Amino acid sequence: MNKIVKFTVAFVAGFVLVALASNAFASDVRVLKVKDVYKTQTIVNQKPVQSCRNVDVPIYKQTRGSDDLGAFLGGAIIGGVIGNQIGDTKGNGALGAILGGAIANEKQKKQGNSVIVGYKRERVCETSYVQETQKVRTYKHSYIEFMYEGDQYHVEFIKR
Repeated sequence: MNKIVKFTVAFVAGFVLVALASNAFASDVRVLKVKDVYKTQTIVNQKPVQSCRNVDVPIYKQTRGSDDLGAFLGGAIIGGVIGNQIGDTKGNGALGAILGGAIANEKQKKQGNSVIVGYKRERVCETSYVQETQKVRTYKHSYIEFMYEGDQYHVEFIKR
């Protein structure tokens, strides 16, 4: 058979006081144990770590292209073939070859090349993240065990 006993638990200046609603005398209550319960949590944080280094970065200069015999000949051959296919006169092939070679040569000159003319030193920084774990112990609750009229009680409570 379960007994229902009303009581109040008070935590005052480090001492636990149990007052029973039935106005029992303190001699009727025997405190067996009072204990605080803690829990341990693992907290994972992402910690930023920055690393820097000096690097040599190339400096480029655009150069103007020069006359290229290979580009001229390739353009001339293609221009001559196309010129022979167009029109009825025999001069179209020669005219196409001259125009094709000139166009290919001009294109080559305009493209030019990029040439490395030097280096400059720059500082480059990168951020990476490292996991950092931390164990934290926090208060969960307290409990009191006591005897009253021959029965043992266990009561959990939160200190405020």
